[in-house]
Amino acid sequence: QWEAGWAGRRVAPLIATLQAQAERIRQQELAWAWPKLGDLTPAQRARIEQLTHRLVRKLLHTPLTQLRALAVDPQALALACRLWGLEEDPAAFPRPNREEPG
Repeated sequence: QWEAGWAGRRVAPLIATLQAQAERIRQQELAWAWPKLGDLTPAQRARIEQLTHRLVRKLLHTPLTQLRALAVDPQALALACRLWGLEEDPAAFPRPNREEPG
């Protein structure tokens, strides 16, 4: 239990990086699409924003869930970083200190 709780905190920076990367891509694609979509009402623009946000969240759900499960394995984290093209170095993530209250 304790190790699993620590692992979730340990992988949090990697998850945040992955989510930020996905959001940057979403925003870039919206910036590309807006001029091509012509005149949209504010409601239509809001729907498209909502749609793309939901799509990104759903696409990331399973990988993030699996990443949390792999958090106790530094080699698995390193592989995940390479697969997702992330700069985070899991070896630099803090190791659990069993002396900490938890």
